[in-house]
Amino acid sequence: MSKKVKSEFAKFKSYESTNKSGVESKYARLTRSLMDSPAVQTLSHPAYRAYIEMRMVALWERDFELPRHVYGKYMAPATFVKAVKELEAHGLIECTEHNQNRRENNRYRFIDGWQAWKPK
Repeated sequence: MSKKVKSEFAKFKSYESTNKSGVESKYARLTRSLMDSPAVQTLSHPAYRAYIEMRMVALWERDFELPRHVYGKYMAPATFVKAVKELEAHGLIECTEHNQNRRENNRYRFIDGWQAWKPK
């Protein structure tokens, strides 16, 4: 009897993806408690959009970088900077490396400060 090989990528239904095969290499894993938390519920639209994109870019890693050519598709650099500050204030991410002067991508980390975050 042959062993089944586990697919590296998730297979989605036809209503979840435009790929005919249903295979997606990037998707976001979001829990109900995260999405219902005050930290996420009170995010501005740009911050919410940036967070979702970060989750997709990071895949299943905690540390990641988000290149400008990725976020530049849906928001201006100044808007992205404001969104990152909001995400940091809500305890969702932290910037671990500020690389602006080195012309490299900043590095970020997902954190769990959102669990105790309260609106002001």
